[in-house]
Amino acid sequence: MQNIQWFPGHMAKAKRLISEKLRLADLIVEIIDARIPVSSRNLDILSEIKKKPRIIVLNKCDLADSTATNDWALSLGSKGDTVFFSDCKLGRGLDGFTTAVRKLMATDNKKRMRAVVCGIPNVGKSSFINKMIKKRKAKVENKPAVTRGVGWFRTKYDIDFLDTPGVLWPKFEDPDIGRNLAIVGSIRHNVFDSEMLALCLIEILIKHYKIPFEKRFNVDFSACLDASEVLLTIGKKRGALMSGGVINKKRAADIILEEFRSAKVGRITLEKCNNG
Repeated sequence: MQNIQWFPGHMAKAKRLISEKLRLADLIVEIIDARIPVSSRNLDILSEIKKKPRIIVLNKCDLADSTATNDWALSLGSKGDTVFFSDCKLGRGLDGFTTAVRKLMATDNKKRMRAVVCGIPNVGKSSFINKMIKKRKAKVENKPAVTRGVGWFRTKYDIDFLDTPGVLWPKFEDPDIGRNLAIVGSIRHNVFDSEMLALCLIEILIKHYKIPFEKRFNVDFSACLDASEVLLTIGKKRGALMSGGVINKKRAADIILEEFRSAKVGRITLEKCNNG
């Protein structure tokens, strides 16, 4: 896979805005995707917040492999960060969050604390804030690049949260990172070819999640020679056909990607801790 270089204008502007606001923050709340804990961390932003206290929220844990999520929580916590894993849409896993903030900031004499919430596009920053303030104020949609500006949200817990736009980095040096971001939907669909993404996903699913994958599509993949044949088999099974009975590979790919993203295939983690 080729290196992908891109940096939409709104992301360049957002990065400048976040950099300006970081100096006002008492602590950082970093939201990452539990399905791709490595690929969903923006190292450009993290390099600017090394000296700030940080809480990591492994979000979308309802879509991820629970065993893998536990492994990642232990690994990240062992490096000194406070870690929560949650489903921010429903608010599960956030009990004790404000207590953890107070403990982390115990030496701070400020009456109110300011927390900057950062993360890549479509990772759940606005959903997190909405649950913490108990209201639907931050805009939420299941697609990247929804939040474009920045804004502070006041809570009753003596904490103000700053919602920030999702920011990616200008170039994906590791092609696997760009691929993983696209598979989970953090990059707009027109940046990567959906058929290529589906083939990569198929290989991961057959290696680590073959049984739920076969069960979802009611197909025995052991009879298929490779990922391409699996794609064609699923396309035929699901009626993704063009005139003359030719299988529409793009439609078949879109079906697989959509059913992965909605956890219909099962709770899947693409990146295992310690390369397990």
